Amino acid sequence: MEQHLEVIVDVEVVDKRETGGVSTNMEVFGLKKILERIVGQIMVSEIVTDASAAVIALVRKMKDKYPDDFSHLFHALDIWHKSVKLTKKLAKAAKVKGCETVSQWSEPIRNHFWFVCQNSNGDEEKLKDDWFGVLHHIAGEHEWIDGECQHGPLVASETEKTYLDKNSKAMEAVRKVILDQRFVKSLYHY
Repeated sequence: MEQHLEVIVDVEVVDKRETGGVSTNMEVFGLKKILERIVGQIMVSEIVTDASAAVIALVRKMKDKYPDDFSHLFHALDIWHKSVKLTKKLAKAAKVKGCETVSQWSEPIRNHFWFVCQNSNGDEEKLKDDWFGVLHHIAGEHEWIDGECQHGPLVASETEKTYLDKNSKAMEAVRKVILDQRFVKSLYHY
C-alpha cells in the first residue's frame, strides 16, 4: 500500500501448491514475486513485514541483487508482532518463582517499546538508549548518569506498582528479556 495516496500498489495471491505444499514459505514466495515485478517500475523506500528470518533474508538478498532499485530501501518490522513476543516472554518470566512482580510491569514495558520505536525517528542509538532506560524506570530510577525517563508525572496506577530491586531475581529475568541479543540486534528494523 502506498502510504500517502492510500492506494494498493500490488497484490500477490499465493497457493501453497506453488511452494511445494509448505504454507510457511508462501509469504517469502509472494514477497519475492512482488519485489521482482516492481523492479524498475516503482521507487520503494520502505517495506514493513513481520519478523520472519526468511523474509529478512529475502529482503537483504533482493537489496544485493537489485542495488539500483533497493539500495535505499528501509526494511521495517511490524512493531505489533514484536510487542506480542515481548509480552509473551515477560509473562513466561513472571511465572518463575520469585519473579511474580514482573507481571505488573509487562504492559508498561510493552507500551515503552511502542513509545521508543515511535519516537526514535530512525536513530538506532536513541532507540537502544531509550529502550534500555526501561530497566531504570522499573527500578524506580527516573534519572540516571547518562539519561532520564521521558514521561511526565507518574499516574496513580504507575506509582502503585512494586519497583524491582536491581539485584532481585525478577529484575534479572526482565534484564534477560530487555537485553536479549537477538532482540537488540533487530532494533534497527524499528
